[in-house]
Amino acid sequence: MSYAAIFFVCWAVGLGSFHRWRQTGRELHWYFGAIAWLLAIGPVLLLDLQPAHELQPYIYSIRLIAISLTLYGIYSQTRHSMTRIDSPFRPDRTVGAPSPDIAPQGEAQHRADC
Repeated sequence: MSYAAIFFVCWAVGLGSFHRWRQTGRELHWYFGAIAWLLAIGPVLLLDLQPAHELQPYIYSIRLIAISLTLYGIYSQTRHSMTRIDSPFRPDRTVGAPSPDIAPQGEAQHRADC
């Protein structure tokens, strides 16, 4: 696959992710857009360098930054979903405890009989 094709695919994925971020407001889509555009920069810079150029390893460090941004985006999204009110994984809820929205079986039937 040519460097130009990789660039345009990453650019399009980034553009789609930023569009999705504007629609939903979820932070994870912003991270994915930034990651895709970071990955698009690498092939463009490699086109300008000779294969044995001394700066080539530093250009590959862009991928390391993108991977780090991926991990931070996933961590950030998980952290935010853990503190949301409607999340079943809230820290104040114990394992196996019924949801406060669900009434016990006898109480629900009593309400239905009234």
